[in-house]
Amino acid sequence: MTIQQGALFFILISFFIVFIFLYNEYDKKKQKEKIKKQEEIKKFVQKLKNEYEEALKSGDKKNALKCGREYYSFIRGGHLSIYDESAITNDLVSMGLND
Repeated sequence: MTIQQGALFFILISFFIVFIFLYNEYDKKKQKEKIKKQEEIKKFVQKLKNEYEEALKSGDKKNALKCGREYYSFIRGGHLSIYDESAITNDLVSMGLND
């Protein structure tokens, strides 16, 4: 191996090491962003759930129905199932029974 080939080899290895380092930093940043987004979604779901529970406690059935549909719709990816509607209906019916 000549000096020129050795220098070229050293440069290529150096670029490869720098590339790996930069890619790892990029990947770490993406992972942190993903975790942050998941935490924000959890907080939002908890907020929707709390609003629904507060609406049920308040006795305002119209608001409880709205909040319940928002909550269940969000946790189901935008689609309410018949079971969700049934759960909301059961919650609305039992609103007055908890007094």
